[in-house]
Formats: sequence, structure tokens, C-alpha cells
Amino acid sequence: MKYLLLAVGAFCLVATHAFADQAPIPKGPKGKVKLEMFVLHATTQGAGFDKKIPAELQRRLKRPPYSAHTRYTLLTRRNAQVAYGTPLLVNLPDRSVLRLSARPAGKRCHVKAEIKLKTGKKFLPNLQTRVGVNKLFVISGHKHNKGTLVVGVRLTAK
Repeated sequence: MKYLLLAVGAFCLVATHAFADQAPIPKGPKGKVKLEMFVLHATTQGAGFDKKIPAELQRRLKRPPYSAHTRYTLLTRRNAQVAYGTPLLVNLPDRSVLRLSARPAGKRCHVKAEIKLKTGKKFLPNLQTRVGVNKLFVISGHKHNKGTLVVGVRLTAK
């Protein structure tokens, strides 16, 4: 059962569905969204969280399906802006590419995520979610260096 949970967790996208209490997402074709991304390495060897991982993200990772991993290490942290409809390409440590794009959806933002492996195959084809301002969502990805790559993304209006 633990391995089934781990397998399901590796391929799922978990997003918050709470309404945002902050300012609404800017409207219009010229609006931009600021993204804060955390690329993590998750393993079952050892225990604990890297101190640089935000507390909100740690709380998310302590719940299933992410709780199957016991150690999380922050590999990179990046801030970026993306205009609506324009994809943002993020190079991951294993030379795969995460592609994120966003568009407004009321008080939330509709986000598409896709991971393309270095071999050219799509690992995560067109996952979609709606997320509020200043809320995190987590993308659990593929195997890397005897563990799993996990990407946390926080969305803020610009």
C-alpha cells in the first residue's frame, strides 16, 4: 500500500482550492504573474527538511502522498514573472524542462504545467489547476538521483 501511495503521489498534482483573501489576479492580456519556485529532492533515506524550505511548503509535504518521503532538500529557488499566455521554461537539475503558463480565472489563476524529459518524452503532459494568490501548489515529478524531484510553486500577482 505504501508503494502504491508513493507511485500515485509521484504522478499527481496537488493544488489548493481555497479562495484567496489577497488582492485579485490582475485582469487583461498585459497582466503578469510572479512565480516563486522551489525545486526539491525527496528521498526515503534520512529524515527532515532543509531549513531553507518555507514552513507552508513543509506542512504540505508532511501530508500524503508526499509524506511517503522522509527527507527533503532544497536544490534551487527561483523567482520569475510570466505574462498571461506566455510559457515559462524552467530547467530542472536532471536537464528536464518544466513548462508553466498562467491565465486569469476570477480571483484565482489557471495554471498549466508540463515536464518534458531530456529524452524528449513528456513526463507530465498538460496538468492543469487553479490556484489563488499567495497559495502554493506542488508538482511531484520523476526519479532523480535515488529520489524524486518535487517542485513547489507560489503564485503572486504583479
